[in-house]
Amino acid sequence: MRHDQTNKQFVNCESGVACSYFANYDRDWGILQSGLGMRIISKSRLRTFWKMPACGDSEGPLRAWYTHVSHRSITWHSWADVKRSFGSASLVGDCVVFNVAGNKYRLITRLRYHTQKVFILKVMNHKEYNEGRWKDECGCFAQPPEPWPRSTPRHSKRGG
Repeated sequence: MRHDQTNKQFVNCESGVACSYFANYDRDWGILQSGLGMRIISKSRLRTFWKMPACGDSEGPLRAWYTHVSHRSITWHSWADVKRSFGSASLVGDCVVFNVAGNKYRLITRLRYHTQKVFILKVMNHKEYNEGRWKDECGCFAQPPEPWPRSTPRHSKRGG
């Protein structure tokens, strides 16, 4: 980050997001951002994985991934935004796969750009990933569920 003397604001040169005391404005998308970052659901899956025997070395890289993605400056609106942050990420059906700890571990997630949420589906080692069962377990190629049927609108008791 550098300080821009002319506009009296901080500019993140890597992502093109200008930050001020009032709001975050994304010049690429032309929208006002909340500045809250991506919401990760849930960190406990990461914690459970790094506490497993033989997976303790994943704690540092998984914490670093979590810290980066949940930082208030990170807002993803498309797959291109994810690829800018993580060039080695892969799109597999409806899942996004992140390489963690130098490709030793894989983090399977589902992203919902419109709500700024990252759902952690599974963390596994490279061998488990290559077996491929995770695609069915995570539902990467499953059809999305049908939307809930809308109930008929209720009429107000006032004014009737």
